[in-house]
Amino acid sequence: MPSQPEHLDAALVVTISVFKTHTSQAFKPLKAFLSFLENPKDIEQTLLHALYDCALHADITFNWILQNRTALKPELDLDRLTRQLILNKLTGQGLALGQDFRFELKTQLWLTPKAQTSLLNACTTAESKLISTLLTLKAS
Repeated sequence: MPSQPEHLDAALVVTISVFKTHTSQAFKPLKAFLSFLENPKDIEQTLLHALYDCALHADITFNWILQNRTALKPELDLDRLTRQLILNKLTGQGLALGQDFRFELKTQLWLTPKAQTSLLNACTTAESKLISTLLTLKAS
């Protein structure tokens, strides 16, 4: 029987392949397939890593996934995850929500120049692409 990392690698390859079909109807069977992982966090991380792979290597697929992101819920809530990512990155650097940055509406992120620089420096290329695609960044 394969080890857990091999399971995750296989799941990632399958997930990327399904994403590249650009068929949102395939998300439900994909999520059912991923249930063999048992741990919901592993399922979420597999979907997220596949998204990040597409962000780096398949722009059209990445944008298509974001347009169809509600079909990934509840296993992967990209809107919640993106806000949590920003919150963790910035508060981890000592910046304060409401003072150095704030979320408005569902699609806007207000940042001081210091917060914007900190966020850009703290994020991977894929994370930056996710943030800039889902949110409008505004200077405050």
